[in-house]
Amino acid sequence: MPPRLGLMATPWRPLIIGRPPGRGSRPQFFPLFLSYRILFIPYTFIVLVICIQILLAVDIPLPNSSSTRANINDMNYLDMERLLTRCSICFDASHDFCLKSCKDQFCRNCFQRYVAQLVRNSWGLSVLPVTCPVCQDPLDQCEWQNYVEAETVKLYNKYNRPYRPMTRACGVCCSDIVCAPAPIFEHHIRERRFEEIHSILEDLLTVDGHINFFSFNTLAKYQADVSSHMKGGKTGVAEIYTYIMRDVRDSLEHRPQSMTRNIDEMMASLSHISQLFLSLEHRPGKWKELQFQHVNMFPQAVCLTCHSSVCFSCGATPYHTGQSCTESIQQTISLGGSSDAIASLRWKLMNGKRCPNCSILINREEGCNKVDCLFCGHKFCWQCLGKFDNGGCGFYRCQLGGVTDDTATGHSKGSDDSPELGVPNMMDIQAKWQKG
Repeated sequence: MPPRLGLMATPWRPLIIGRPPGRGSRPQFFPLFLSYRILFIPYTFIVLVICIQILLAVDIPLPNSSSTRANINDMNYLDMERLLTRCSICFDASHDFCLKSCKDQFCRNCFQRYVAQLVRNSWGLSVLPVTCPVCQDPLDQCEWQNYVEAETVKLYNKYNRPYRPMTRACGVCCSDIVCAPAPIFEHHIRERRFEEIHSILEDLLTVDGHINFFSFNTLAKYQADVSSHMKGGKTGVAEIYTYIMRDVRDSLEHRPQSMTRNIDEMMASLSHISQLFLSLEHRPGKWKELQFQHVNMFPQAVCLTCHSSVCFSCGATPYHTGQSCTESIQQTISLGGSSDAIASLRWKLMNGKRCPNCSILINREEGCNKVDCLFCGHKFCWQCLGKFDNGGCGFYRCQLGGVTDDTATGHSKGSDDSPELGVPNMMDIQAKWQKG
């Protein structure tokens, strides 16, 4: 009789796992596929061997292999090489040139559109520097003009001249009136201009054939500074202009009435001195500042075509001698006239302020706080007249005055309170600011 086995499996009998029969326990029967000792371990090993053989036969690189890292490095190199040959603006077209100063590269089409947009937005009396669109380094005009159209260069030279004067249209003949003469660079002409200024100053400061101690010191300082300037010293024309205008005006204002000549003639002579100083300043930035000071002190100008006098600040023709711009407008309103003209003048009084840079009267009724002067390009806050680029004032909130009704609504006083579609309701924003 054959011995009994604890584990029996025959083709016609199910697999028996457990104790042999007759030893105190009943045998337990399980399906064939649950036998992990016989089936799972050998089959798993066989499958693993087959997968390795397939990978080796197909030549698929395994993870973390040297070939995989080499392929990744090749892909990164190709991407980097592609970027190095692309335009730095669009990253699509191949670059056409590289800038000499910063080595940034662009296609000609993108760079032309960039410079054309800068030139179209350049206006006012300041010179706009063309900068690199990537690193913002300033570019020389002799470099960037080689890659743009000739019309763009012509427009840039027109609106970005280093000595661009302020102009006003004559109210009679509509000709352009220039407030400042062009600078003079010839040495012998500059010497004659300084001598002319000195002779006019002596005439203004002399009273009954005598010059007081204060005026004598002013003339002595002027001669010393001019001599130093002509020899290449540090003292500039703008610095001489500042204290000469201050001292002469102070001397004329404190002169006794019995010793005072015609005040209009003296102010005309002082205005002529101011224009002579403007022609002697050859630094573009200082020359621009001097013409602003000249317009602030001497707003009267004469048209060279029809010889009409014009106020540079408010544009009135003829010039209102002995009156400020506000006093002249109020007098015109009191004299009466057509209803449209009177209404326009009243609107100017209610909605007019002077530019803090060039003293030109600006009229505005609604809008945000940011104002760009059309004459000098100065950006300032309409509420506090401070410089807008400092970051203290916002478009609808002033650093000094807060949110006001005129600027917060964004509408005229007689318009509907409901905002236009797509425009934020500034009344709600104002209410939130006030609650906060």
